[in-house]
Order: sequence, then structure tokens, then C-alpha cells
Amino acid sequence: MIRFQTFIAEAALRQGISHVKDLKHEHLGTLLGVGTKHEGHVQGHASEKTDAMAFEVGHDQHGFYSRTSHSDKMRHTGDYGKAAKAKFGPTHNPAISGHFDAMHHSFHKNKELRSYLENHAKHHGGESSIRGEMFHLPQAAHKDPKSGHVTFVGTAYDPKHMGKEGMFVAHAGMNQKHNVHHLTTLGDRNIKIHHDIPETGHKVSVDASAEAEKYKEINPKILKSRKQADAPEKARHKKMLDSVKSSLDKKLRAHMSTIKPKWGNETEGHVLHPSQHNPSAPRIKVVDPRFKQRKQERGKDYTK
Repeated sequence: MIRFQTFIAEAALRQGISHVKDLKHEHLGTLLGVGTKHEGHVQGHASEKTDAMAFEVGHDQHGFYSRTSHSDKMRHTGDYGKAAKAKFGPTHNPAISGHFDAMHHSFHKNKELRSYLENHAKHHGGESSIRGEMFHLPQAAHKDPKSGHVTFVGTAYDPKHMGKEGMFVAHAGMNQKHNVHHLTTLGDRNIKIHHDIPETGHKVSVDASAEAEKYKEINPKILKSRKQADAPEKARHKKMLDSVKSSLDKKLRAHMSTIKPKWGNETEGHVLHPSQHNPSAPRIKVVDPRFKQRKQERGKDYTK
């Protein structure tokens, strides 16, 4: 029987990823490799962080489908509109559901993609899907009249990397049953398909020996204590923990800033995936320090 956590991970279109600053004491220790032969050596590989619309296309025993993080599986063009009307009644906005129906229609027209999913499903329990994020040009927040770049949330992308309707980025970490490099050959002139593995700087290796040493000075029992008498010492150790997190985050940001963005001159940041040397390490997101500034300059802050 499939484990519940595995089921949830495979069913989710969007997986929660922590910042270094949000890690619990024990998870930070695992990331730093404390107590192992790789202690103080943070290793892994990077994928480019995207923040568009969670989307999935797949094939099961009933045929082709698509879905968003807020919808059931949709089988036919028009299903998104019907679902919105049933849920919201006369207040539903047909223009919004129309965008989803348009995306479904474009993916369904892609015979090569549908054929791949159907054949892949036959060898993987009767169902196969590709999970990622959809950049739908009609829903872009802004288009720069000078560069022609389009903004989704807080990052601008060069439409030269997109099809007539946009691009679909397949997350390598969520599509491990697929060869993500092959998936990029399945796009068409309407919607191009990419993966989120950087062309440069894929491997990450950061010396965090100083952070590991400071980490070992922190008393986890004090951090968990609820005794009033321990409050001053608890505050001191909490400050030490925050200092280690801040120092490591600074090093990771500096390292990730050398990775060239894939689809324009901007990036939201990157996700650090654990290496085979430390497979239990948590996945973490390392946000580009300029990302929040750009979003604030564009009039909207989604980073909270």
C-alpha cells in the first residue's frame, strides 16, 4: 500500500518549500550534515524557482485531463467554465474560466504530448501526468513596452522562450518518473515546455563549517523548554539559531546569484535539492534578494 505522505506528495501540484530562516532546529542540523562525515558541507543541485500558475496535464483510464491546484480533473474544453458556473452561480467570471479552458484546449490539441502521456501511463499503473507551472500570456500581469518582457507575479520573462500562448515549466522534482529533458521536446508552437534545471550552476557546494560549529553550541532542550526560569537562556540560544540561519542564507544567496536565469534577465530565486550524500536534508528555497524589491516597485508584494 502506498504511504500517505507519498500519496500526498504525488497528488499535490504545489509543494511547500521552506526558507532557511523557517527551518526547525533539527532540520537545520540535517542540512548542515552535523554528526556526519559531510558536516559543514552543504551540497545539492539547484532548480529555478518559478511562481506562476500550478497546472497538470495527464492521462488516466478515462483519457486525457488537465487540472489546476483548485480544480478537479477536467476532460473537455468548457469544463472549467461549467465548474465555475456551478460553484459561483451568476457571480462567476466567464473570462477567468475561459483562460483555463483555452489552456486545456491547446494541450489537448497537442497530439504528440497526448500520445506520450497515454503510452507512459501504460507502463506506470494506468496513469501518467506532468506537473509544473503554467505561464499563460493572456494572464500576464504586465508587459514592458520597451523590452517586450512579460511579468508574472514579480518576475519578468522574455516571451521569446514561449509559444503563442505561453510556456509550461515541468518541475524536475515533481516529475521524477519522466525524463524532463525529453518533456521539452513535446511542446508546440502554442505552448512550449521547459524544465526548471538551470543551464549553468546546476550543482551547489557551499562551505558551512563555521555555521556547523556554531550550531553545535545550541542546546535543543533549552529551545524547547517552557520553564520560566529558562526564558533568558532560551532567548540566547534562539538568537544563536537565528544567527546561524542568517549566515547560511547569506552564503547560499551569494552562491545562487551566480546562476544565470533561464527565461530572461530576472529570477525569483532557486530551490536547493539534497544531494545523494545527504538525502535526508530538506529542500529549501533561496530567493533572489532583488525579487522583493522588484515586486514592491511594481506595486504588489506577494512575499509575505
